[in-house]
Amino acid sequence: MRLVVVGNGMAGSRLVSEVRARDPRIRITVFGAESCRPYNRVLLSDVLAGGSRPDQVRLLDASWYAAHDVEAVFGDAVAHLDRETRHVVTVSGRREPYDLLVLATGSDAVVPPIPGVERAVPFRTLD
Repeated sequence: MRLVVVGNGMAGSRLVSEVRARDPRIRITVFGAESCRPYNRVLLSDVLAGGSRPDQVRLLDASWYAAHDVEAVFGDAVAHLDRETRHVVTVSGRREPYDLLVLATGSDAVVPPIPGVERAVPFRTLD
């Protein structure tokens, strides 16, 4: 059984850790578009305000993936789902087969159409 999770944010990383805790045999690959390991996006405001450092909002330590036999692919976004052959295809051209596919891609920041919005800076990533 091959599980592919597209999205290594809060939901994707939690799913991967929960699946691994319940089934040590399933093959898991998780793809994240960002080049860093997952972090708690809810706490980005605290990081921006200086109350926390970026390393304090990380969710899974880099060594967790190796210790739990999970392949994590950072910085290579999934660009295409080939449902006929049951593969995901990344921006770099990597093709990864799956039996189960979970899309945990999150959301985009919504900026309401209000006066002064052109000065708004929505943030969704540590970058």
